[in-house]
Amino acid sequence: MDLSCIKQQGMSFVSVCLAVVSLSTVITSYAMSVSRGDVQSLFPYISDTGGKPPESCVFGQLLNTTALLLFASAWIRYKQMEDLDDDATGSRKFRICNLVSLIIATVAALGLSIVANFQDVAVLTVHMIGACCAFVGGVFYAGIQTWMSYKICPNWTSYSVCRFRLFLTMSGIVFVLTTYLSEIVASSKWKKHHVHNDTFQWNNEDGGYPAHLVSTFSEWFLAATILIFFISYFSDFKKVVIELEMRPNSDPLGMPNMINEDDDVEPLKL
Repeated sequence: MDLSCIKQQGMSFVSVCLAVVSLSTVITSYAMSVSRGDVQSLFPYISDTGGKPPESCVFGQLLNTTALLLFASAWIRYKQMEDLDDDATGSRKFRICNLVSLIIATVAALGLSIVANFQDVAVLTVHMIGACCAFVGGVFYAGIQTWMSYKICPNWTSYSVCRFRLFLTMSGIVFVLTTYLSEIVASSKWKKHHVHNDTFQWNNEDGGYPAHLVSTFSEWFLAATILIFFISYFSDFKKVVIELEMRPNSDPLGMPNMINEDDDVEPLKL
């Protein structure tokens, strides 16, 4: 079997998997929740589409996988920039930003996993903390990585990619603000007047419905913006290959390691 074509793609398959799994998550949970009448069909909150069983089970499983792929993308990007930073800028600031971006991405991925496992109908406070970590963290990460993209341009990336990532970052900032500010306004008006007791059925009969729609639309666009930013690593990841090295540490039968540390041991590459 010829694997040369696959090897030429490097780690870009991670971006493809992220796109496929994330789309499967929202499409499947949305279709299930709307068909069962658990939510309104006109852009409910993403979390609402996975708030009630059985769609919550599918939503949680797929969103956990998305969070894992998100972290994997951030880690690959970190290692790529770690190898390039001396040649690209040689600055301590660049290396620090690279590490900080990985930490922020880890928090964002953890927040996404919290959203998946703590439904808003069960533990709203924990769910909201996870959502804030995922969305706000994702936008901060995008901002740092956009700056880093410009620093290594044009040798390692193109100006068009940098401008595209800058556009996504600025859009993310706008969508974060409109999502949460509109949600505050909508919730305030809902408490003053509502016909339905279940916010999953929020419609124009209830108070704050226009603000609610602004918030939900913004949340969907915000999520899409962050995911597209990570998927934009597709071309960058084609240049990256990860190899696993294994070295003998001890005798298979439990005997002490008889290999001298100074000996030249050939690693096993998988």
